Amino acid sequence: MVGVFSLRAKTDADRIKGFFVPDSHALIVGGGLLGLELAAALKSLNVKVTVLVRTDRLMSKQLDVVACEILKEEILNREIEVLFNSEIAKVNGYGRITNVELKDGRKLYPDGIVYAMGTSPNLHLAKGLGFDLGEGIKVNEFLQTSDPDIYAIGEVAEHTSGVYGTVLAAEEQAEVAASHIFGYKYKTYSGSLHSNLLKIPGLELVSLRLPGVSFENLSDEYEEIVFLDRKRRRYKKCIVKGDKLVGAILIGDKAEFVEYKNLIASGVELGDKRGKLLSGGTTTKPQKGALVCSCNSVGRGNIEEEFKNGANNLESIMTTTGAGTGCGSCRPEVNKIIREMVIQQNESV
Repeated sequence: MVGVFSLRAKTDADRIKGFFVPDSHALIVGGGLLGLELAAALKSLNVKVTVLVRTDRLMSKQLDVVACEILKEEILNREIEVLFNSEIAKVNGYGRITNVELKDGRKLYPDGIVYAMGTSPNLHLAKGLGFDLGEGIKVNEFLQTSDPDIYAIGEVAEHTSGVYGTVLAAEEQAEVAASHIFGYKYKTYSGSLHSNLLKIPGLELVSLRLPGVSFENLSDEYEEIVFLDRKRRRYKKCIVKGDKLVGAILIGDKAEFVEYKNLIASGVELGDKRGKLLSGGTTTKPQKGALVCSCNSVGRGNIEEEFKNGANNLESIMTTTGAGTGCGSCRPEVNKIIREMVIQQNESV
């Protein structure tokens, strides 16, 4: 049907952008990262936007109640309509959408619908082949399926820590699987850091947590360190367990994102750093040159500068600039810049 889209690739984004014109009405199904970023992008093109959310909160899996409420206010202030506890019952039209019926009986009259509900494993091929299946294809600590000669990684793989649909998780799983295939068993997979950055101009929001860590209904073994400026919509929440940072939410200022992510991923004890977690002392360098990493506003010039200062591989560039530590999609471009700098350096010797 004309006007019904899913968002999985750049070609989908181009089709969506070409379809919705100013003053047209877009219905976006999904209140997660993808749906909200798309809503803001279409709104900037003067498109009327309605976001349909199945639950009573935006980004309910990544945030706590306070953060969800702040996010809702930010989205509504952008004149984006949000309908909570709502699902589509029927899409009417012949060849093209005429209206949409919701399960509560309401009718909407959008020009098009975009399904932005994230990823889910397609297990059609795996069924009937003898694999242990759950939400995905179950794998062990080496990413082996129930058939030890077959490995699974990415959003189709279900580890004991969960199912992941991010570039970073897939890369970490691939490294472990490749090592095991080559005969090395010292590397095992225990889960990936959940890292979520909402990329909407003028709205900084980050959620970080280890597998199994929640931001709500915490047991006594967890501690909360919180800063809240409700009027300015600034919110920082750190979750600590055994003197280690295991989760964090940042809204309004994500300057500490790289520092928090490194602390969580490394598992180091906080010690004296605990008292400075919310001090806001971390400074972010301004973007230099063409944008490479949109998650952390890192430009090509920032990468070249750190390379000259001795950061000559991906890991060191990630640590010094934050590039590639968000969604991970910019890592190939970062590596390309590093290779170019290495070649230039060798030619000048």
